[in-house]
Formats: sequence, C-alpha cells, structure tokens
Amino acid sequence: MEERWHVTVNELITVFRDALIALIPSLEQARIPWRDSEAYDDFDKIARTLFETYVLSALRWGLPDPEQHVHVPPWNLHGGSYRGSDWIEVVPEAEVRGGHHLALIGFSSRISPYDTVQAQPLDGVGEVQGDSIQLPFDGAQFRFQWHQGNHIWLAVEALDVQA
Repeated sequence: MEERWHVTVNELITVFRDALIALIPSLEQARIPWRDSEAYDDFDKIARTLFETYVLSALRWGLPDPEQHVHVPPWNLHGGSYRGSDWIEVVPEAEVRGGHHLALIGFSSRISPYDTVQAQPLDGVGEVQGDSIQLPFDGAQFRFQWHQGNHIWLAVEALDVQA
C-alpha cells in the first residue's frame, strides 16, 4: 500500500524555514555568510536547493495526477510578473493595504534568523504592484496558488504527498 503524507503548505514553508535555521551553525563554521546584507551565491544555492527539496518536490508529488510541473519563481528572486506562474501566497495576520495578493519571495532576519517574510504584492491577474513588503513570519499563513490558465489560480492549502 502506498504511504501518503498529509501536509499543509504552511507546514512545508515552516519546515523549510526550520531547515535554514538549523544550518546556521554549519554555515558560520564554513564561513558562508547567511545574513541578508552578507549572503551571496553559495548561500543562495543552498537555500534554493532546500526550497526545491522541501517545498517544490512535495507540491509536485502532492497535487492530483503526480508528478505535476510546478512553475514557481526561484527562491529569493523578485519576479516581474506571475501571470503565467504558480506561486506561494503569503496570507498575513492583518490585511495588507490595497487588498493585493502577496507572493512569497524569501525570508529576512530582523531580530532573529528568518523572522520576516518578504512578499510581492500582485493584482488579480498576477502582475506586480509596487515594491516588495516585509511581514512578520509569526502569524503569516501560506498556500500554493496553482495556475490553471487564463488568469485563474486554484488555492491549495493541503496536500497528500506520495511518501
């Protein structure tokens, strides 16, 4: 019998963030900068690989009719348009001015490691609306916006992943 893992998108993002935090001692030992103003290509490669492994792989295998092609912009890169893309939506604790959807870009560190979410406001057709914003990680929720075509996305909050 095939084993399934029932997981929410919120849990996937939290586990990914926990993995980044757990790596900090070894990153520092290897002299790989991870803080916002210091991080560079080596850290970006590590973070993108973890994002691909922890989050995108689960999405691919948890959507109906696996393996699905998931087209999410790379971790920590600002996209010019999400019109034809899948994306991870940040649902903040308090409504954001303008009522825009918010696409997850990355994390940053204000007081503690990765305590802040960087998000890009989007309009109803996936076009970027202004500058990115920062929100506290605590209280934020996440869901996957699965592109269905013609400016239509299906919000996915939970998955049954083939384990």
